[in-house]
Amino acid sequence: MLPFYLFTLFAIVQAQNRPLPGSCSFESSTCGYTSDPDFTSWTLNKDGYCISMDPGQEYQNRQEKRPEGEERSEGEGRGVLLSPAMEQEDWSCLRLMYQLSVSGSLQVQLRREGESFDWTLWNTQTASDSWLISSIDLQDTTEPYRIVFEAIKGSSIRSDIAIDNIVFESGPCPDIEVKMTHSPGNATDIE
Repeated sequence: MLPFYLFTLFAIVQAQNRPLPGSCSFESSTCGYTSDPDFTSWTLNKDGYCISMDPGQEYQNRQEKRPEGEERSEGEGRGVLLSPAMEQEDWSCLRLMYQLSVSGSLQVQLRREGESFDWTLWNTQTASDSWLISSIDLQDTTEPYRIVFEAIKGSSIRSDIAIDNIVFESGPCPDIEVKMTHSPGNATDIE
């Protein structure tokens, strides 16, 4: 009888550690995440390890032809990535692995179904040559919602914004500092 209880306890612990719906590694698909068609699209990397804003050739041509000091038009250099519709009735933790190269900003927002206002949960303008991790607590809600990732590229043509992993876990985010080094397509080392 003891093995049965140990097996049951193991199964419960494993179930609690599984990522919740909405989690995506972008290894082979976008997992239901979509680009808002009114803005620059997000594209799954050809190597299949991340999703990044794709300025496209049309955008690059406009950048090269733009007179000195002329500002971008609305939607140009700005990408909005929408999660699938989700429902979490308990607190959860959103972990995000991202990279901002050169300049730009990334903002995570919550959009409740039926509302036209997005609630800002987190934002950054920290550029880095390496991948960074953010942990964001999501309060319990009884209404369906989407997570909105809004990225705005900097003025440099080399500006790039990418997301590698999105993980939703049960419960609030633990207050621990985790240092991770990650090379896309390779294993992640945790210190």
